[in-house]
This record gives sequence, C-alpha cells and structure tokens, in this order.
Amino acid sequence: MHKVLRGAFNLGATFSFVYLILVLFGAPIVVEVVVTSLLALELTAIIAIPLHLAYEIREPRDLFCALFVNRPSTKKELRAVYIAYGAAIGAWFGAFLIPLDWDVWYQVTLPHARDDRGGHRECGIPSLMRDGQHEAKSAQALQRMIEASANAWLSSADFIYEDVPRIKCIFFCEFHLTRGTLIQLKCEDENFKLDDVLPTQRFGSYSAAFIPKDELVNRQVRVGIHANGRKYKVMGYPVALSLRIATWNKCEVPKESIEIYKRGKYRFCICFVVPHEIEATENDFVYEPVIEKLTEYIVGLEQERHWLSGRKSDEALQRLFEYTLISLNTTGAVCYQVTDHCCIYLKLSPLQMGHEPPEVYPHTVPIPQLEMWRWRRNKTRMDIVAQMIIPKIDGLRCVKEISIMTGLDVDLVIRCIRNLCYYEAVALVPFFLYSNNYVATEKLHNFFNDPDAIKECLDFVRRRVKGRRKRHPKLLARPTFHDVFRLYLNLKIGQRLSEFVIVNEPKTKMVDVRRFIQFGMVRGFLRKLSIYPLVMPEYKHIPALSIFNGTTALEDIAVEYAIEPTELHRKLIESGKMTFITK
Repeated sequence: MHKVLRGAFNLGATFSFVYLILVLFGAPIVVEVVVTSLLALELTAIIAIPLHLAYEIREPRDLFCALFVNRPSTKKELRAVYIAYGAAIGAWFGAFLIPLDWDVWYQVTLPHARDDRGGHRECGIPSLMRDGQHEAKSAQALQRMIEASANAWLSSADFIYEDVPRIKCIFFCEFHLTRGTLIQLKCEDENFKLDDVLPTQRFGSYSAAFIPKDELVNRQVRVGIHANGRKYKVMGYPVALSLRIATWNKCEVPKESIEIYKRGKYRFCICFVVPHEIEATENDFVYEPVIEKLTEYIVGLEQERHWLSGRKSDEALQRLFEYTLISLNTTGAVCYQVTDHCCIYLKLSPLQMGHEPPEVYPHTVPIPQLEMWRWRRNKTRMDIVAQMIIPKIDGLRCVKEISIMTGLDVDLVIRCIRNLCYYEAVALVPFFLYSNNYVATEKLHNFFNDPDAIKECLDFVRRRVKGRRKRHPKLLARPTFHDVFRLYLNLKIGQRLSEFVIVNEPKTKMVDVRRFIQFGMVRGFLRKLSIYPLVMPEYKHIPALSIFNGTTALEDIAVEYAIEPTELHRKLIESGKMTFITK
C-alpha cells in the first residue's frame, strides 16, 4: 500500500512539473485547464511510467537522476530513458511547429496553419487526395478538426440584400365576349388607386399588350406608364387557352366555361404594378419569375378543374391576390391553399436572379450566408444532394474537400453550390492560404465612410476562444477601427499573407486573420492576386505542360493534382521552364 501511495505521489509531482513546462511554452493556466491537464497527463504517463517500471523510484528526485544524472545499466533502463526523451523531444518539436498560444484547441485562430508567423495553411485534404482514401475515419477526423474551430460558424448578419420595390397593385384582365379586354378585378396596396394610374379609358390603349395575339402569348410583358408626375411599370404574362387543352382530363365542362371558350381561346393576364422611378434601382425584375409561376398555377387549375373560367364569382381569386400582395410585400414568400389538392408556393429570388451565378472551382470555398436554424427548417424541402452538402459548408472547406467528405462527384458538388449561390444562400471566396497575396480595392474608401459596415466588420473579425458550450465561442476584446483599417491598408502587392502576419501581428490587435480576410473578400474591398504559370515557348511542344497556358491559376492546378500550392510553385520555379503572371 505504501508503495502505491509513493508511486502516486511521484506521478503527481511529475504531472505538476510537466504542467508547468507546458505553461511556460504558452499554454493558458486557467482558461484551458482541462485541455492543458489532459496533455500534461499524457506526457506524464509516457515519461514517468516507463521509468517507474525500469528503476526503483522512491521520490521525484530519483526521476530527475534517472533522466539526467545516472547512466542506464540495463537494456530495460535504456529503453525507458529513450521513451522518456522521445516523448519530451516530440512534444517540443510539436510546439515548435504549432506554438501553444492555444486560443481554442491548440490553435483555433489558425486551425490548419503551421504558425502565425509565416507557415502556410495545410488545407487538410492533400493526404486524403494523394492516397485516394475516402474512409469514414479520415472524414470524421477532418470534421472534428474543423468543428473544433469557433471561427467555422459565420454570421449571415454581415451580408444584407437590397430592397425591391413594393407591389402597388395586382389586377386580372381577360377578354370578354361582348365587352372586349377589361380589368375583371384588382387588389390595391394602401394609398394607391389603380384608376388614378390606369383608368378604364386609358386602359384601352394598352389592352393589346396585355391580351395580345398568339405570337406574343406566353411571354413577359412590361409597360411603362406615367401618371400624376410618377412612373410605374406594369408587368404581366399573357396566356391563351383552348377548350381542347382545358378538357384533357375529360372532366365535365361547366356552362360558364363553354360560354367563355366560344371564341376558340380563353385569353387572360395577371399583372403586377410596381413603381419605376428614375432614382430607383432596376430591381423589379425579381417579380418576373413570380408572375410567370403564379400564371402557371392558374393555368394548371384551369386545365384540371376549370377553376378560372367556371368560377361563379371573383371572391376566391380576389382572396388569392390579396394574400399574394400582402405576403410578397412583407415576407417575400407566398404559401396559399387554393383548393384541397393545390397549394401555391411563390418566393422572391435574390437580386442576382437576373444574372448568371459565379463560376465555382474545386479550390473555391463557400461561406454560409444563412443562420443554421434556417437550414434545418428547410431541410425537408431540399434535394438529397443539398442535404448532404450543406452541413459541410462552414467557411473553411473548399469544394474538393466537401466532395471528398460527402463521397460525391466534384461536378455534382459544384452544380449544387452554384445553385446555392444563385439564391444567395452562400458566398464564394478563394481558398485561404498564407502564401496568398491580398490587396485592397477602391471599395475600401466606401467602407471607411460606412459606419454600419464598420460595426459589422469589428464584430466579425474579433478573435474568439473556446467557450463552455459547444459552438458558442467566447469573444475576446473588440478591435479598434483604427487598427483594422490600418491592417487593410498594409496589404501590399507582392507581399504574402505570411509576411503580412509577421510584420503587422494582427493577433496582438485582437483580429482573427482568416475572418479579417474573408470579410474583405465578401464585401469586395479586398481581392486576391493569383499566380498563373505560363510555359516558355521552347517547351510548349511538351504535352504534359499544356495545362500551364497562363489561364489556369496555380491553386486550380494544385487541387487538380493533389499538391500544396507552395510546393507546386517551388517545383515549377526549379524546373526553369515557367514564367509566372500575377493578376
């Protein structure tokens, strides 16, 4: 019993000594006491237990003597000393590569970096890519490594969409057998009267646009109107249905429908009226797909149930338009149960709806722009590919990495992420590497004069440490705008980010380097200069060098061939067959 107590005392003393050494290397004394204690306990077990088994250790001083004074006399003692020295040297070597400042889990601010002073970021995927291994253990280890970073959870409050003009009126016009084209019903916003903008006498001048000939049906129609010193735009999607199309399901045709189809085709148009001032931005195009989809719903109801032509009154249509007007103006989305078997879903798409989404490459990093609870709420409405990909999007993983972790083809992941960009669910930034070169753009001046953007930036780039609750990091002191803006100004052409970190030491200013760069990239006042290898003319005949044509970035080639960009750059320089273009 006495021997057991003595051994426990010796181990406790060794533990205290190792803990002190770790603190001297930079480990926090109190903040990360559990993590530091676990590492100290592991080192104590590796160092002390072999010595206890090989030597007769009576007190802590005997451990010191066994390591530094006495020479091993047997192979057993020699092996114990080698194990102890190996553990100590291995711990020191690891601390040399990753200094133990331990913001969160050894190095949270730079979760995949060698150090804060110039080591390039190891993306975590080269080994997986080289070996071609997609095992679950590798993916789980990589996921644990990334989820340990509090910086992985990005806020969507930093990225705000511009407003679109409010809908002033929704009206329904159709061709009447005896009265011609007329506005059958209308739903107006408050403080707006359609008769003041488009009275009955004036509507006749525009009726040919809303109820056109067959050549112009099933097309978007836009008409500008000036009234009372203001400008409005009327947007519609006219259609023409024949009785043959409307009765494809062989249902009984109501008398009202037969009467309407006497002229051969039933023509109608649903129109939106929106303001169109000169100073307003051209954002009303987001209503075009909504009008078209709403019309398609109505056409489907007409073809299946003669819901429109066979209506006894306009009450159901009036309620639909009222709900659509209010919902689109307030929430931008509509969910309305028309019949027992039909529910109308409409939603305003982002302003980029009128533009092609950006190109997505294997080395591109998607950043979430929606809160996680929004993802979870809409999970059942996503396709299977999106359900697999979205949980892996955290602002750290590149497209290739997401492809490896989900086991999906890269092209499939690219198409899904491009679709998410189309709806502004994610933003794209270049792969974060300490070997990259970032420079400020002219938009930095606008940032200086925008107090809201300044506040968002300071909240976003501030450093974080691990909190008590998982995924709820503790925020450190907020950096000053003077420091952050000066850091942005100090980004220079030809200076790697690693060199920038050495010179400016952003961590001492409470600035998270990765979030600092990402905020600037997403907001557009930073851009990354890419290196484009170009093979020299005398070597162009070599087929293997055809990829180095000056149009493919170094990061693209590195991801394609599973090699770190810095290593590829070094090998290309050593080959002497390349010139490099930076742009």
